[in-house]
Amino acid sequence: MDTTDEGFVQDYTPGLRQDLFIYCRLCRSTFPVSFKPRPQVRLRCLCGHEAALAGLDVFRSEAAAREHAALYERLVRAAKDALREAGVPIPPSGKFRALGDPADPTTVVSTDLPSEDASDIANSYQEPKDESDETAPPSVARRLAALDAQVAAADAPLERHDALTDLIEWTWCRRHVTPELRARLRAACRADIDLAEEAIADAKRRLRDGVKVRLSFLSFKHLALDLEEDDDLAGALEVVERARALGLKGYDERAAELRALLEGDA
Repeated sequence: MDTTDEGFVQDYTPGLRQDLFIYCRLCRSTFPVSFKPRPQVRLRCLCGHEAALAGLDVFRSEAAAREHAALYERLVRAAKDALREAGVPIPPSGKFRALGDPADPTTVVSTDLPSEDASDIANSYQEPKDESDETAPPSVARRLAALDAQVAAADAPLERHDALTDLIEWTWCRRHVTPELRARLRAACRADIDLAEEAIADAKRRLRDGVKVRLSFLSFKHLALDLEEDDDLAGALEVVERARALGLKGYDERAAELRALLEGDA
Protein backbone atom coordinates (compact mmCIF):
# COMPACT_ATOMS: atom_id res chain seq x y z
CA MET A 1 0.00 0.00 0.00
CA ASP A 2 1.52 3.31 -1.12
CA THR A 3 0.66 6.93 -0.48
CA THR A 4 1.04 10.03 -2.64
CA ASP A 5 2.95 13.14 -1.58
CA GLU A 6 -0.39 14.57 -0.45
CA GLY A 7 -1.04 11.54 1.76
CA PHE A 8 -3.69 9.78 -0.33
CA VAL A 9 -3.77 6.01 0.04
CA GLN A 10 -3.02 4.18 -3.23
CA ASP A 11 -3.66 0.45 -2.92
CA TYR A 12 -4.09 -0.97 -6.44
CA THR A 13 -2.18 -2.43 -9.38
CA PRO A 14 -1.89 0.13 -12.22
CA GLY A 15 -3.19 -1.00 -15.60
CA LEU A 16 -4.81 -4.22 -14.39
CA ARG A 17 -8.60 -4.48 -14.43
CA GLN A 18 -9.85 -4.80 -10.85
CA ASP A 19 -12.66 -3.94 -8.46
CA LEU A 20 -11.67 -1.08 -6.17
CA PHE A 21 -13.24 1.12 -3.51
CA ILE A 22 -12.72 4.88 -3.57
CA TYR A 23 -13.05 7.08 -0.51
CA CYS A 24 -14.04 10.69 -1.13
CA ARG A 25 -12.74 13.01 1.59
CA LEU A 26 -15.09 15.80 0.52
CA CYS A 27 -18.37 14.03 1.25
CA ARG A 28 -16.68 11.29 3.34
CA SER A 29 -18.32 8.41 1.50
CA THR A 30 -17.12 5.30 -0.32
CA PHE A 31 -18.06 4.22 -3.85
CA PRO A 32 -17.02 1.16 -5.92
CA VAL A 33 -15.45 1.19 -9.39
CA SER A 34 -14.28 -1.52 -11.76
CA PHE A 35 -11.71 -0.59 -14.42
CA LYS A 36 -8.00 -0.48 -15.29
CA PRO A 37 -6.68 2.20 -12.90
CA ARG A 38 -3.87 4.64 -13.60
CA PRO A 39 -2.80 7.56 -11.36
CA GLN A 40 -3.92 10.17 -13.90
CA VAL A 41 -7.40 8.71 -14.49
CA ARG A 42 -10.05 11.16 -13.28
CA LEU A 43 -13.03 9.99 -11.25
CA ARG A 44 -16.07 11.88 -10.07
CA CYS A 45 -17.84 11.07 -6.82
CA LEU A 46 -21.62 11.26 -6.63
CA CYS A 47 -21.24 14.41 -4.51
CA GLY A 48 -19.68 16.12 -7.53
CA HIS A 49 -16.05 16.11 -6.39
CA GLU A 50 -13.72 15.18 -9.26
CA ALA A 51 -10.01 14.36 -9.02
CA ALA A 52 -7.27 12.24 -10.51
CA LEU A 53 -6.95 8.80 -8.95
CA ALA A 54 -3.75 10.01 -7.29
CA GLY A 55 -5.86 12.60 -5.48
CA LEU A 56 -8.26 10.07 -3.99
CA ASP A 57 -7.95 7.27 -1.42
CA VAL A 58 -8.05 3.92 -3.23
CA PHE A 59 -8.50 0.50 -1.62
CA ARG A 60 -8.69 -3.11 -2.77
CA SER A 61 -11.43 -4.00 -0.29
CA GLU A 62 -14.51 -2.27 1.05
CA ALA A 63 -13.50 -3.19 4.59
CA ALA A 64 -10.18 -1.35 4.23
CA ALA A 65 -11.95 1.68 2.76
CA ARG A 66 -14.45 1.80 5.62
CA GLU A 67 -11.69 1.41 8.20
CA HIS A 68 -9.89 4.36 6.62
CA ALA A 69 -13.16 6.32 6.51
CA ALA A 70 -13.66 5.78 10.24
CA LEU A 71 -10.12 6.98 10.95
CA TYR A 72 -10.55 10.03 8.73
CA GLU A 73 -13.86 10.83 10.41
CA ARG A 74 -12.16 10.81 13.81
CA LEU A 75 -9.43 13.12 12.50
CA VAL A 76 -12.01 15.55 11.08
CA ARG A 77 -13.92 15.64 14.35
CA ALA A 78 -10.74 16.14 16.34
CA ALA A 79 -9.73 19.03 14.09
CA LYS A 80 -13.15 20.65 14.46
CA ASP A 81 -13.05 20.25 18.25
CA ALA A 82 -9.63 21.88 18.31
CA LEU A 83 -10.91 24.83 16.26
CA ARG A 84 -13.92 25.26 18.54
CA GLU A 85 -11.74 25.20 21.65
CA ALA A 86 -9.50 27.83 20.10
CA GLY A 87 -12.49 29.98 19.18
CA VAL A 88 -11.71 29.72 15.47
CA PRO A 89 -14.72 29.58 13.09
CA ILE A 90 -15.07 26.23 11.37
CA PRO A 91 -14.76 26.68 7.59
CA PRO A 92 -17.63 25.51 5.37
CA SER A 93 -17.45 21.95 4.17
CA GLY A 94 -17.16 22.97 0.54
CA LYS A 95 -19.35 20.09 -0.54
CA PHE A 96 -20.52 20.15 -4.12
CA ARG A 97 -24.18 19.96 -5.01
CA ALA A 98 -25.17 16.31 -4.87
CA LEU A 99 -25.64 14.69 -8.27
CA GLY A 100 -28.01 12.03 -7.04
CA ASP A 101 -28.81 9.42 -4.47
CA PRO A 102 -26.05 6.74 -4.42
CA ALA A 103 -28.69 4.18 -3.45
CA ASP A 104 -30.68 4.84 -6.62
CA PRO A 105 -28.96 3.35 -9.71
CA THR A 106 -30.93 5.65 -12.00
CA THR A 107 -29.16 8.76 -10.70
CA VAL A 108 -25.52 7.80 -11.31
CA VAL A 109 -23.90 10.03 -13.92
CA SER A 110 -20.57 10.12 -15.70
CA THR A 111 -18.20 13.05 -16.09
CA ASP A 112 -18.49 13.02 -19.89
CA LEU A 113 -20.37 16.03 -21.22
CA PRO A 114 -22.13 15.98 -24.61
CA SER A 115 -19.83 18.75 -25.87
CA GLU A 116 -16.72 16.60 -25.43
CA ASP A 117 -15.55 14.90 -28.61
CA ALA A 118 -11.89 14.40 -27.67
CA SER A 119 -10.89 10.99 -26.39
CA ASP A 120 -10.00 10.86 -22.72
CA ILE A 121 -9.90 8.39 -19.88
CA ALA A 122 -13.28 8.38 -18.19
CA ASN A 123 -14.62 6.81 -15.07
CA SER A 124 -17.00 3.89 -14.81
CA TYR A 125 -19.24 3.90 -11.80
CA GLN A 126 -20.82 0.70 -10.64
CA GLU A 127 -23.81 0.24 -8.39
CA PRO A 128 -23.27 -1.96 -5.32
CA LYS A 129 -24.04 -5.55 -6.29
CA ASP A 130 -26.01 -8.25 -4.52
CA GLU A 131 -23.75 -11.23 -5.03
CA SER A 132 -26.72 -13.61 -4.74
CA ASP A 133 -28.51 -11.98 -7.66
CA GLU A 134 -26.85 -11.84 -11.07
CA THR A 135 -29.65 -9.87 -12.67
CA ALA A 136 -29.77 -6.12 -12.97
CA PRO A 137 -31.75 -4.23 -10.28
CA PRO A 138 -35.39 -3.62 -11.27
CA SER A 139 -34.84 0.13 -11.48
CA VAL A 140 -32.02 -0.43 -13.96
CA ALA A 141 -34.20 -2.71 -16.11
CA ARG A 142 -37.02 -0.17 -16.09
CA ARG A 143 -34.75 2.68 -17.09
CA LEU A 144 -33.17 0.61 -19.85
CA ALA A 145 -36.60 -0.26 -21.24
CA ALA A 146 -37.56 3.42 -21.22
CA LEU A 147 -34.40 4.38 -23.11
CA ASP A 148 -35.00 1.62 -25.65
CA ALA A 149 -38.52 2.94 -26.19
CA GLN A 150 -37.13 6.43 -26.70
CA VAL A 151 -34.77 5.16 -29.41
CA ALA A 152 -37.54 3.15 -31.11
CA ALA A 153 -39.87 6.16 -31.18
CA ALA A 154 -37.30 8.47 -32.79
CA ASP A 155 -37.96 8.82 -36.54
CA ALA A 156 -35.62 11.57 -37.76
CA PRO A 157 -31.87 10.82 -37.73
CA LEU A 158 -31.11 13.69 -35.36
CA GLU A 159 -33.76 12.64 -32.83
CA ARG A 160 -32.56 9.03 -33.05
CA HIS A 161 -28.98 10.20 -32.47
CA ASP A 162 -30.10 12.13 -29.39
CA ALA A 163 -31.95 9.08 -28.05
CA LEU A 164 -28.95 6.83 -28.66
CA THR A 165 -26.72 9.36 -26.92
CA ASP A 166 -28.92 9.16 -23.82
CA LEU A 167 -28.70 5.36 -23.93
CA ILE A 168 -24.92 5.46 -24.39
CA GLU A 169 -24.38 7.92 -21.55
CA TRP A 170 -26.53 5.86 -19.18
CA THR A 171 -25.08 2.43 -20.01
CA TRP A 172 -21.51 3.79 -20.01
CA CYS A 173 -21.66 4.40 -16.28
CA ARG A 174 -23.01 0.91 -15.64
CA ARG A 175 -21.15 -1.18 -18.19
CA HIS A 176 -19.39 -3.28 -15.53
CA VAL A 177 -22.55 -4.13 -13.61
CA THR A 178 -23.65 -6.95 -15.95
CA PRO A 179 -22.37 -8.32 -19.29
CA GLU A 180 -25.73 -7.38 -20.81
CA LEU A 181 -25.28 -3.69 -20.03
CA ARG A 182 -21.82 -3.67 -21.55
CA ALA A 183 -23.16 -5.36 -24.68
CA ARG A 184 -25.98 -2.80 -24.84
CA LEU A 185 -23.44 0.03 -24.58
CA ARG A 186 -21.44 -1.31 -27.49
CA ALA A 187 -24.52 -1.95 -29.61
CA ALA A 188 -25.80 1.59 -28.99
CA CYS A 189 -22.39 3.08 -29.82
CA ARG A 190 -22.17 1.15 -33.09
CA ALA A 191 -25.73 2.09 -34.03
CA ASP A 192 -24.95 5.77 -33.43
CA ILE A 193 -21.67 5.56 -35.35
CA ASP A 194 -23.49 4.01 -38.32
CA LEU A 195 -26.06 6.83 -38.07
CA ALA A 196 -23.48 9.61 -37.80
CA GLU A 197 -23.44 10.72 -41.45
CA GLU A 198 -27.25 10.83 -41.60
CA ALA A 199 -27.38 12.81 -38.35
CA ILE A 200 -24.85 15.32 -39.69
CA ALA A 201 -26.81 15.69 -42.94
CA ASP A 202 -30.02 16.17 -40.96
CA ALA A 203 -28.35 18.84 -38.83
CA LYS A 204 -27.11 20.67 -41.93
CA ARG A 205 -30.61 20.64 -43.46
CA ARG A 206 -32.05 22.15 -40.31
CA LEU A 207 -29.31 24.76 -40.24
CA ARG A 208 -30.19 25.80 -43.80
CA ASP A 209 -33.79 26.17 -42.62
CA GLY A 210 -32.63 28.52 -39.88
CA VAL A 211 -32.74 26.02 -37.02
CA LYS A 212 -29.57 26.05 -34.91
CA VAL A 213 -28.39 22.55 -34.03
CA ARG A 214 -25.55 21.57 -31.72
CA LEU A 215 -24.33 18.13 -32.73
CA SER A 216 -21.78 16.09 -30.80
CA PHE A 217 -20.92 12.42 -30.49
CA LEU A 218 -20.12 10.34 -27.42
CA SER A 219 -20.34 7.03 -29.26
CA PHE A 220 -16.89 7.12 -30.88
CA LYS A 221 -15.08 8.01 -27.67
CA HIS A 222 -16.93 5.61 -25.41
CA LEU A 223 -16.67 2.63 -27.75
CA ALA A 224 -12.96 3.24 -28.35
CA LEU A 225 -12.31 3.47 -24.61
CA ASP A 226 -14.32 0.35 -23.87
CA LEU A 227 -12.52 -1.66 -26.55
CA GLU A 228 -9.18 -0.41 -25.27
CA GLU A 229 -10.10 -1.61 -21.77
CA ASP A 230 -10.45 -5.09 -23.30
CA ASP A 231 -7.02 -4.67 -24.93
CA ASP A 232 -8.66 -4.58 -28.37
CA LEU A 233 -6.37 -1.84 -29.62
CA ALA A 234 -7.04 -2.58 -33.29
CA GLY A 235 -10.79 -2.27 -32.72
CA ALA A 236 -10.31 0.98 -30.79
CA LEU A 237 -8.13 2.39 -33.58
CA GLU A 238 -10.78 1.51 -36.18
CA VAL A 239 -13.37 3.49 -34.22
CA VAL A 240 -11.01 6.45 -33.80
CA GLU A 241 -10.24 6.45 -37.53
CA ARG A 242 -13.97 6.58 -38.32
CA ALA A 243 -14.23 9.62 -36.03
CA ARG A 244 -11.34 11.27 -37.83
CA ALA A 245 -12.95 10.55 -41.20
CA LEU A 246 -16.03 12.45 -40.03
CA GLY A 247 -13.86 15.39 -39.03
CA LEU A 248 -14.44 15.13 -35.28
CA LYS A 249 -11.81 17.00 -33.29
CA GLY A 250 -9.40 15.50 -30.79
CA TYR A 251 -8.84 12.12 -32.39
CA ASP A 252 -5.57 12.66 -34.30
CA GLU A 253 -3.45 12.35 -31.18
CA ARG A 254 -5.45 9.37 -29.93
CA ALA A 255 -4.97 7.58 -33.25
CA ALA A 256 -1.21 8.14 -33.04
CA GLU A 257 -1.13 6.79 -29.48
CA LEU A 258 -3.05 3.65 -30.45
CA ARG A 259 -0.81 3.03 -33.44
CA ALA A 260 2.25 3.33 -31.21
CA LEU A 261 0.76 0.83 -28.76
CA LEU A 262 -0.03 -1.59 -31.58
CA GLU A 263 3.49 -1.30 -32.98
CA GLY A 264 4.89 -1.93 -29.50
CA ASP A 265 2.83 -5.11 -29.20
CA ALA A 266 3.90 -6.35 -32.65
